[in-house]
Amino acid sequence: MTTTVYPISENPTQRFILHNEVHARSPIIRGFSGRVSHLGSPRTSEEKIHERLHLRKLCERFGIFAPALDTDHFSATFDLFQLRWEQHGEFSTYTFYVQGIEHAPFSEPALKKYLLIGFKL
Repeated sequence: MTTTVYPISENPTQRFILHNEVHARSPIIRGFSGRVSHLGSPRTSEEKIHERLHLRKLCERFGIFAPALDTDHFSATFDLFQLRWEQHGEFSTYTFYVQGIEHAPFSEPALKKYLLIGFKL
């Protein structure tokens, strides 16, 4: 039997910076049965501004204290879901938590497909 040894490649120079940016804030601890949908999307500088304005409109619609325009992370409980939003250097993430589990776990996402209309993927 012949053993082939492959060298381990060098890490890209920004790997640790990006890793630390994504893991800079602790996750939300969930202690219930529920569903979670997590979305990530690249953002330009202009899109970041519009994204924050849309987040403020969402909060106003539900009567929730909106984050400042220079905020880069936010979490709040809305009527039927909890939202966690984070804006990083070149991308944003959204995590939606919906309480309650149906008889068939993992059969439905927390964020239904019809709710994604208008979301730039």
